[in-house]
Amino acid sequence: MNAVSVHNLSKAYNIYRRPVDRLREVFSIRRRSYHEEYWALRDVSFEIEPGKIVGLVGQNGAGKSTLLQVLAGILQPTAGTIQLQGRIAALLALGAGFDPEFTGRDNVYLNGAVLGIDRAEMEQRFDLIVDFAEIGSFLDQPVKTYSSGMYIRLAFAIAANVDADIFILDEALQVGDSMFQRRCFRRLEQAKKDGKTIVLASHSAQVIQTVCDEAILLDHGMTLTAGPPVNVFHAYRDLLARREEEYVERLKLTQGSRAYWLDDGERGLEDVGFQPSSKGEEYRFGSRDAEVIEVELYDHQHMPSRAVQRGNWVTVTLTIAFHRDIKTPSVGIAIHTPVGVAVYGISTDNADFPIEPQCAGTIVTIDFSILTQFHAGNYILSCGVTEKLGTHVRMLDKRKDLLVFQVHSAKRFVGLAYMETRISMRVKEKLEPYEAGKR
Repeated sequence: MNAVSVHNLSKAYNIYRRPVDRLREVFSIRRRSYHEEYWALRDVSFEIEPGKIVGLVGQNGAGKSTLLQVLAGILQPTAGTIQLQGRIAALLALGAGFDPEFTGRDNVYLNGAVLGIDRAEMEQRFDLIVDFAEIGSFLDQPVKTYSSGMYIRLAFAIAANVDADIFILDEALQVGDSMFQRRCFRRLEQAKKDGKTIVLASHSAQVIQTVCDEAILLDHGMTLTAGPPVNVFHAYRDLLARREEEYVERLKLTQGSRAYWLDDGERGLEDVGFQPSSKGEEYRFGSRDAEVIEVELYDHQHMPSRAVQRGNWVTVTLTIAFHRDIKTPSVGIAIHTPVGVAVYGISTDNADFPIEPQCAGTIVTIDFSILTQFHAGNYILSCGVTEKLGTHVRMLDKRKDLLVFQVHSAKRFVGLAYMETRISMRVKEKLEPYEAGKR
């Protein structure tokens, strides 16, 4: 049985142009309508198995928070059905459910009551909550005196330490210091191992791709795509690229030659004639005023390879064709893990290797030589060529996830990269045997 089942879920709001229109509609004899309908969600359907983590992605206003609020029972749907199996713990907004005049201690019990947990059970969990939150003496201070980080610490600590079957989180992992975020991730991993179901919304590619089993892309209240997190975030980036291009085109119409290209002003896949690679992994976008026409990875013996040894030099060779004059070109590469964690990235600009202006018809080859210190495993290479326009960048050709290679390593260590380490030891004091025994 699925932990979460959502079928044809829709949520509409009545939007009034003026406050008085609401009264006019209420007292209208002819039942005349003075509002417009705004559909925050429209025909959303999905199912989640127990023990799965599902991420919601999309732009602001896409419907993520509304969907989570409906799942949590805060909002009632206009149409559609929802079936949830088990107790729900929700963390939807900073300090939601807190009374600002109450102390943190009082709010722990208040939140427990909201979740349907009696005081006796909350007392059993109280020490776990306090240890997790680590807000010290502020526990007995009114929460209106809390910083945003303290709010989220206490709120997450309560949600994480109640015996819930379904956790609903809205951008909760983006607040707080790095150590607390790490603690939250460990708690989510443990919840998953315990068979709990988690639905979370986030704009972070790293969070979605490293934590979630599946992802759903929402746009204007509708589901655009769903599936593996990496694929969904590809579609999300493409959506953002199209929106940015549309914005730039509007600027051109309104400002003429003064239009600016903003960072990552990338065209959508339809605009540039997107063609997937034979493996179905690569996706590509950009104006194509310059193109990366060839990419190869060479091992330390300068032989083409897809398997390299840690500690050896490898060379990434890019061949680029310029189809128009580019005054300020820049070329870069990026390496990620299969789940999207950035391992390394460098560009000619960052490396203080400026490329001189290039004329239309020119073909150049650029080598990036890297001393591989990665952990053994598979890695994915991306590359691109851009044009700098003042402080902004225009994407000419971005080839993402185009090449997979493997790193072998005889070294045993923890993490993604090996750091050269020197270990030394000094004897500070040597105790006599009988003195050591006394201790």
